[in-house]
Amino acid sequence: MRLVDLLQALEMIFSDTTNNRDGMTDYFDKSNVRLFPEHPHYQAARQAAERIKAKRGW
Repeated sequence: MRLVDLLQALEMIFSDTTNNRDGMTDYFDKSNVRLFPEHPHYQAARQAAERIKAKRGW
């Protein structure tokens, strides 16, 4: 999956979120999301996170 496709998919999945970041003062903004096992996208997100960890050697 291309990064652009992933970002578009995430925008659709989390379309009801609010970004309160202030680009003028939040220089070190780090986004995150917490999914619980009951969430319909939990397994896919967990698998993606594990692949990223393995690729980075964590």
